[in-house]
Amino acid sequence: MNWMKRLFLIFSSAFLILLAGIQFISEFQPQDVSLFSDAFITLIQHFASIGLFLLIVWQNFTAHPQQPDSSAPKTAFSGWLSFLTLIALCILTVIVINPRGLYGVRLFPQLANALKQDKIQYYWALDAEPEVIILGSSRTLTISPAYIQQSLGLKAFNFGFSGVSPNELFLLSDLIFSDNKPVPPSVVVFDLSPSDIAELRENDLAEIPIEFLPYMSVKKAAAFLLDRYLQLFNLHQFSEAVYVLQYVKENQTPQNYWEIRPDGYSIFLPPDNLTQALKRQLKQRETMVPCQYFNKKGDQVIRKYVALSHQKNFSVVFYYSPVHPVFRENYLEKHEHFERCESFFLDLMATLVEENENIFFVDISHPETINLAIDDTGFYDGFHITPASAEKLIDYLAPTIQQAYQTSAALRESQP
Repeated sequence: MNWMKRLFLIFSSAFLILLAGIQFISEFQPQDVSLFSDAFITLIQHFASIGLFLLIVWQNFTAHPQQPDSSAPKTAFSGWLSFLTLIALCILTVIVINPRGLYGVRLFPQLANALKQDKIQYYWALDAEPEVIILGSSRTLTISPAYIQQSLGLKAFNFGFSGVSPNELFLLSDLIFSDNKPVPPSVVVFDLSPSDIAELRENDLAEIPIEFLPYMSVKKAAAFLLDRYLQLFNLHQFSEAVYVLQYVKENQTPQNYWEIRPDGYSIFLPPDNLTQALKRQLKQRETMVPCQYFNKKGDQVIRKYVALSHQKNFSVVFYYSPVHPVFRENYLEKHEHFERCESFFLDLMATLVEENENIFFVDISHPETINLAIDDTGFYDGFHITPASAEKLIDYLAPTIQQAYQTSAALRESQP
């Protein structure tokens, strides 16, 4: 029997170490030469977690010889019980307080912005399916569904995510257009920029809400659950849980810059003014290359929505959102890499529009195209626009959205 226990332990060790190694290889970048790069730190954390798991299994599965002194086993048992109790308390603290919103429990304020989880819950709570869905990054958050209904007469929901990843956009397509929806949305208004042509990273699971689990493939769900398990042993997350408790004790909440409404509309609470924000963004990007993760094969998300639009008979209005001229001039246009990236992006959009009657594209990356103010009334920073600018954006897109809606209606009427 002991050999079976040992064999189980060996296979468990090999499997977990293999998973940790695969994740390390997928996350490691050529520029990560430092011993303390994120990829190396993640690998060390994973091995520490796996080692703890194997230590517990070994202690419980391995037969221990009886000692002449009967007090020795009792002492060892008491020590292990104390150790496991301490580990269990730490894990329960992380799960219950849930500072990063990784485990679905929402009893305490989240240190990380709960925008994604809130939007999914608000969408599930809608009493009727919206006719227009807004998708994209935080650049879309100030677009008001109420303004769309007022100006176009179409019920809308803003499903823009702050820091959205390609994986999340993939999962959103399955959530919004699941087969149990009798009448899917007619139009998707999709904010894109050249930097969104990025490859799908299989292990990019850090911020994906647990609400997406039912829409994952078995392989991705397994990787997702493994990531959540390993995060339980993350000391940073435990310290963040203690930090949140301190906030609650003082009757405060962690500062979030976005306040979410039930229709997905978001009010931005900027930490600084436009001039300061531009300086901060340019400073942060001094060593960064625009379109850093650009990949000519990274259009899977875009093509997923195009293919889905034909299956579900809806239209997609892609648009290239406004960029502040100071940010464009002092960061984007200083790099030839961005010029190639933008050229590929615009060519791709032109091809999709030409090949698909229900696909539309509008380039409004230059603020003067829609007469946006480039001061504090128009922009919060280099690429986040104010609600006043968002209304101008919708006014400019309105004819295209109406045409897209009519195209969807015609496609659905032509179906038996």
